[in-house]
Amino acid sequence: MNFRINIKNLVSIFIIMLFCIYFMGIYVNVIDINHWEKLQLPIVVFIIYCTYSLIKAPNVLSLGANMMVYIYTVLSLLALVILLPWFPDIINIRSNYTMQFLGYPEMVEAISISCIGIAIFVCSTLLFSKIPIGVNRRAFGRGIKDLDDKEWYPSIAYFSFIVLAFAAGYIILQVVLTPQIIISGYSYYNAEVRSDNLFAYAVNLFAFSIVVLVNVGDKKLIKKGLIIFAVASVVLFLMGNRGEVYYPLLAVIAVYTKRGGTVKKKLFFIGIIGSLTIISFIRVFRTVGLSGFKISEVGATFSPVSAIMESLGEMGFQIGPTTYMLRYLNEGGDYRFGGTILYSFSNAYHRFLPVISQPDSASPSAIKTIMPTDYYAFSSIAEAYYNFSIFGIIAFCILIAWILTKNNYRNKNIYIEIGSSMFIVALIQWVRNTSAVLPIYIIYITFIVVGSFIIRNICKGKN
Repeated sequence: MNFRINIKNLVSIFIIMLFCIYFMGIYVNVIDINHWEKLQLPIVVFIIYCTYSLIKAPNVLSLGANMMVYIYTVLSLLALVILLPWFPDIINIRSNYTMQFLGYPEMVEAISISCIGIAIFVCSTLLFSKIPIGVNRRAFGRGIKDLDDKEWYPSIAYFSFIVLAFAAGYIILQVVLTPQIIISGYSYYNAEVRSDNLFAYAVNLFAFSIVVLVNVGDKKLIKKGLIIFAVASVVLFLMGNRGEVYYPLLAVIAVYTKRGGTVKKKLFFIGIIGSLTIISFIRVFRTVGLSGFKISEVGATFSPVSAIMESLGEMGFQIGPTTYMLRYLNEGGDYRFGGTILYSFSNAYHRFLPVISQPDSASPSAIKTIMPTDYYAFSSIAEAYYNFSIFGIIAFCILIAWILTKNNYRNKNIYIEIGSSMFIVALIQWVRNTSAVLPIYIIYITFIVVGSFIIRNICKGKN
């Protein structure tokens, strides 16, 4: 990929950098904002312009990896901030205890560093991106008919299809053998199913195998794989899981777009509205389970607009952990200078590698120790700040934009290609989690890449 600035993007980059300077002014207290609600209008204008710039940029894939990470980051960090003043009932989706961050002065700082990170990411994407030859940047078209499957890898595609089928089968089997999972709600799932290592393996293989299949399969096999993915996704939804479906789905969209696939316009909007509505139902369902879920009561009070706003608002809850992290630092806590990354890898690998000592679970590098409870997630932008302050955010967002832009090009080495496509899943999940997802995901990526190498060479030997 040649680095070349697209002239048409320079105006967009200049305007977005003005927004970045504005938020930087808030961050360093040059611009005085005494309450986070006063930032709502600037944030809305900022996000609208960033989104418009990415959509209209002639060198950016409309539904590529950069766009998927951008959308998910905006929803995770700013959706609650944007919507809460207009839809105050959203606050009821969590307890008063978990929403206490809304009253902290650090909320303003949390919003400003989030916007700085988004601005840097968007500008870097506009700078680095270049549409690969033969790939149409448009999002809408004939659907899978537009996908280019002239070059596909049958042995790897069938291997990933078999892995997907077994993983999905195990997920479905859990509900068949233990219906209590959906009867009793998400608390039962947390208590019983999460401790099942085989189920965790199945869920992760389920996520990675569908991404590989879409990357290397032909249209017929991809369609079959997507049907299996959809059925297992319904089961995961009934268990109360959402991320386990949406992380791989966003990565699938990015890989599918890279291969020239498009989305039918009507199906696209139905999918967006439907998924947001489903999230709202899942939120209720995961609390009470099938035994306490009464469709008549839900239907009597159901409002599509409220359901969508609640879904978006809950997705934006990650601004809370960011605020708690800043409060910890402002009260005398120290930056970690890469400590959280080292903790994540040593915590994951010390069981397998004797040379790695077990890290101290009470260390501030274990992000959960600085949160009010153990049940808070995090975000990649917040973790970058926790390690290296604002410089960490700037470097991290430039790096991630560059990595994702490189991912828009199909690598001539098929093993690097499928490995990098699976890495998108890890990056998307890291958007609203800690770096703890990375070392575990690297193991799965290595397993599938090595498995693909072995299967392909076996098939070559037989031919």
